[in-house]
Amino acid sequence: MGQEIYVFDSVLTTRISLTRDGYLELLSIEPKNASSLVEGVYLGKITKVIPGIDAAFIDCGMQKDAFLNLEGETERKNKGGQIHDKDILTEGSRILVQVKSDERDGKGPRVSSVISLVGRYAVFSPYSGTISISRRITGSDERARLNLVASQNRKGDESISVRTAARGQGSDEIAHEIRKLRQTWADIRELKSLAESEGVLRPAPTAAERFLRDHLNAEVVSIMVSDRNKLDEVKRYCKTYYPEAVGLVEAPTGERAMMVENSLEEQLEEVSTSAVRLPSGGRLYFEETRSMTTVDVDTGDNNSKGRRSGIAFQTNLEAASILGRQIRLRNIGGLIVVDFVSMRHEKDKKRILNALRMGFNEDKFPVRISGFSEFGVVELTRYRRGWAHSSVMREVCPNCDGDGTVQNIRAVIDNIFVALEREIFFSQGTKFSVVSNDRTIDFMKNYGLEIIDEIEKNRAVRIDLMVDGDVGYTDFRIVSG
Repeated sequence: MGQEIYVFDSVLTTRISLTRDGYLELLSIEPKNASSLVEGVYLGKITKVIPGIDAAFIDCGMQKDAFLNLEGETERKNKGGQIHDKDILTEGSRILVQVKSDERDGKGPRVSSVISLVGRYAVFSPYSGTISISRRITGSDERARLNLVASQNRKGDESISVRTAARGQGSDEIAHEIRKLRQTWADIRELKSLAESEGVLRPAPTAAERFLRDHLNAEVVSIMVSDRNKLDEVKRYCKTYYPEAVGLVEAPTGERAMMVENSLEEQLEEVSTSAVRLPSGGRLYFEETRSMTTVDVDTGDNNSKGRRSGIAFQTNLEAASILGRQIRLRNIGGLIVVDFVSMRHEKDKKRILNALRMGFNEDKFPVRISGFSEFGVVELTRYRRGWAHSSVMREVCPNCDGDGTVQNIRAVIDNIFVALEREIFFSQGTKFSVVSNDRTIDFMKNYGLEIIDEIEKNRAVRIDLMVDGDVGYTDFRIVSG
């Protein structure tokens, strides 16, 4: 069956998943009203330099000034005139920057004056003058070949980083992409010279574009897109960058669409809860805070026969084997502390660490894992790009004053439309009512009527919105007839 990519474009979020033989392997969720700005290139103006923390704030035309860390900044020059020496940066001067991380926790985005243009096979930077090969490419012959290709196509002070996807690809394809990235840089320089005010010179890729660039490969046999507008976007992008994949793009309809959505919904439920059940009856408990994420491994209902040490090892091994996938699907980043069930034997701890490391083999982002501390916990760090899925699909519960979280309005509305489509498909009726609390119904009236009108037109049905004060904060029901 191979790999399949499914792009689900709902009212408030864009959700993209990659499955292998129906098993969820990768997941991206991005709110439409806060799309990622990462990789966007901006012309900014320095509004404040703070020598004490070696930083500057940059006005890039966004709602909040961006933060530029000057530590390690060195003078960089190229034909475009990009010169940044932290000792001569002054308030009011213009600077070309690229977004490295999005606005978070009320703080503006972080930017860098090091511009990196990412392609399918290579990352191009107009200065630095270095060549690097992805560490995931291990064969010495292949590394030497790719190094030669990069060297032959690099000019002056350019930097070329060869990505994992370049493994086995023809020299001409890689060289063609490097030329395209070089031309993109030339276009940015030209826009900079013409710009009269601060703002974006090259927008960040959309969620779908970024996902396809990073994960589309020869193993993908189908790209399914739920929304007609998003379908056109995906086809245009594939036609430009991956013409061999245009024939894979489709809009699933009828029973197949329902089967795909139902299968994904079941697996998404697993990564949206704080507790994950292990095969032997144990459980993982995830808790995300502002500074770190903690994972507690518990034997739970594990009633396996044998000594306690054997039960502890079995539970820990199952937990270590799935932790990589769970963390990847939840897009958890930063410091992660895993509290395993206590074990005495060093050989058992080594086996757990090996299983934990193997679970991150498919992760495209850097992960560092420590050994067991004297208290039996393992610390690891993971670089994250984009939003943690909990921050997109969950919010602080107003009913418990922040002691817990519930599904936020985006997730509730997504669930309503999924359930509505399912009910329309399987029911013979032509009239349906969405019944929920006044908060949810008011939100649908303000933001969902256009989608409802489209469903009514395409499915020849009537949909009414009804308020029921007894319906819970995240609950709803679909009534036929």
